[in-house]
Amino acid sequence: MADVTFRRVSKSFGATNVIPELDLTIHSGDFTVLLGPSGCGKTTLLRMVAGLEDPTSGDIAIGDRVVTALRPSERDIAMVFQSYALYPHLTVGENLAFPLKVKKVPKAERVRQVEKVSRLLGLDRLLDRKPKQLSGGQRQRVALGRAMVREPDVFLFDEPLSNLDASMREEMRSELIRFHEQQGKTVIYVTHDQIEAMTMAQRIVVMREGRIQQIGTPREVYKTPANSFVARFIGSPGMNLLTFQTDASQITIGGAPAQFNGGCEIPRLAKFILGCRPEDLRLSALPDPGVSFPTRVVALQPLGASLLVDLETAPGGVRLVAIVEWREPMPEPGATLTVFAPKESLSFFDVETEARLVA
Repeated sequence: MADVTFRRVSKSFGATNVIPELDLTIHSGDFTVLLGPSGCGKTTLLRMVAGLEDPTSGDIAIGDRVVTALRPSERDIAMVFQSYALYPHLTVGENLAFPLKVKKVPKAERVRQVEKVSRLLGLDRLLDRKPKQLSGGQRQRVALGRAMVREPDVFLFDEPLSNLDASMREEMRSELIRFHEQQGKTVIYVTHDQIEAMTMAQRIVVMREGRIQQIGTPREVYKTPANSFVARFIGSPGMNLLTFQTDASQITIGGAPAQFNGGCEIPRLAKFILGCRPEDLRLSALPDPGVSFPTRVVALQPLGASLLVDLETAPGGVRLVAIVEWREPMPEPGATLTVFAPKESLSFFDVETEARLVA
């Protein structure tokens, strides 16, 4: 196992600066997810670790070795791609053995490694099949197994589940978690899918326009987002963000008159952004410490055991969402409700910098 360290790394493509100067350490043995929207630089970082792209400046180290100038084959890494990248003319067994054959590993050792990995991944009955005879999930397991047989220090995953359907993605997430628990190797996993990040990662690195926005556990980035971008991006739906304003006569949230109850502390500013997760909103005013304000029901979206309620602070006003337990009777579209957010659920952000504020 080994740390992966980025030291003042930047990357430009011509005049386009994709990654400004960046410092980051991926800890040995961690399952770390690089998470962000398309074009934020996460795949570029992964490809620089793999040696498929060269940094414009800075160094990358794996363990105590600076690998910036080394060829991919000299870096002791294995990469699993989105496209599987299997050899169609080779069987599953031959695909698994191929990296060892290239390294001129003796045949007996190749057979031993392939048998070990195929049993672990449930591929032992498929060794004689060609890739075209496999399902998408089976092909992805072969791609994972081909990486595992090399026993590298670092595994790199570039959105490996994006080509699978929803049920297969869920199954493969479990497979990857189990794989990491058994192998204990350093994993860097790239995705724009926050569900993958939240369910698999030990640490999440949230990125935006080539810059790191926050590093933390899934719970940390969800409960205490470092800025309003992370608050919006993490969560499905993301955090509700509404402008708080106060003057001598009135407090408004999203343009609606608001009431703070029970000594709920807020930043001492005339204007800021107030955030609340959809599942923390209540569809009625409560006497508990928190904030309440009027809304109008726009639409209802059943989610099975729960219900997503689309709201707005006034006709044509600010939109927000609540997720509540499905019970009867439910409010009808057009109904007016006073919603409540408890104080422990509130986040506050600066209007200009987007940074998190402390009440």
